[in-house]
Amino acid sequence: MIRIQHLTKRFGERIITNDLSLDIPEGKMTVIIGRSGEGKSLLLKQIIGLIKPTSGSIIIDGIETTNCTPQEQQTVLQTCGYVFQFAALLDSLSVFENIAITLLQNGYSREQAREMVKEKLTCVQLNEDILDKYPSELSGGMAKRVGLARTLMNNPRIMLYDEPTTGLDPITQRHIHELMHSLQKQFNTTSVVISHSTDLFQFADHVAFLYEGRIAYTGPAQGIWECDNPYIYQFIRGNTHGPIQAV
Repeated sequence: MIRIQHLTKRFGERIITNDLSLDIPEGKMTVIIGRSGEGKSLLLKQIIGLIKPTSGSIIIDGIETTNCTPQEQQTVLQTCGYVFQFAALLDSLSVFENIAITLLQNGYSREQAREMVKEKLTCVQLNEDILDKYPSELSGGMAKRVGLARTLMNNPRIMLYDEPTTGLDPITQRHIHELMHSLQKQFNTTSVVISHSTDLFQFADHVAFLYEGRIAYTGPAQGIWECDNPYIYQFIRGNTHGPIQAV
């Protein structure tokens, strides 16, 4: 579904993504992990097209996104949904308006949009009684779900999550992970998740480890705790004794 080949991103003399290659399978959940500052979120922004790479290619559903026409770029954007790290809700809009913003801009009446929004709220396990609330009235977990409902409005085939449980307590984190897993199975979406949470491994299909600008490891999420790859072993156990060892 997504093929990344020899991707490099430079900012001046600094190289963030360094000849990175990764295949992301269709209909599965792939979790990308790595230390803070490794460029995980930057990689996600390159995939969606928010940031252009210096070189290399990204192919999404057969379209080369780093050198495509505006029409092809629009097709890719309609295929993908992006869930921001901090929900990115507009404080001046109600929950309904935040979720329905694209529909309202495209000429749907509030009555038409309201029924469609209620359907997506059900998908993220929220009740319609929050529709007239404002983001400041929501808990962190509820705000994350509202942001997810907004993303689902376009029925994306690919979901990109940028650290979706940042700032949440462990119990709420698990609820969000369970919801992500449920939605992935329900809609057969291809999910790419940037995360530091090892709890997500039990819901994912694949794990990719980003280290020094490259993918140092890829493998199945099942049994990851028994993996003898030194990159993974040291990272997921929080080993602080020296740098991560090379394979």
